[in-house]
Amino acid sequence: MDPQKIVNMTKKAAKKLSNSKKTDKYLSDLKLTGQMLRDYFAKEYTLLSPSTAFVAVFALIYIISPVDIIPDWLPFVGALDDIAVLFYLLHTVKEELKYYKLWLATKDMRADKATELIGRVEKYTEKKKNADVQR
Repeated sequence: MDPQKIVNMTKKAAKKLSNSKKTDKYLSDLKLTGQMLRDYFAKEYTLLSPSTAFVAVFALIYIISPVDIIPDWLPFVGALDDIAVLFYLLHTVKEELKYYKLWLATKDMRADKATELIGRVEKYTEKKKNADVQR
């Protein structure tokens, strides 16, 4: 799946759900879920299980779909099915989001360490090459 489509779906879902005061505090987790899916489908974040990714994408599709079990135009109850799907989605990805936040927090650190390690290996191989040439 195209990572940009995930971003667009998440934005649409957040916009649709932002009309309900009951979902305001959950929108940041929804956006983080979209970011996690984008990184997963871009093959940057590989720790997400495929089944969780499937459930999350399906939930986003349902939330943004105009076809609902309870039509959105019904007053007071129209958004209930979307909110229920949002809660199910966030419950499903709750543990995954913890790992993803840790992965995000250490992303730069891993890149710095990898660069440092590559530099050390290059210096070692250069010294080894120079020692072999001098013999």
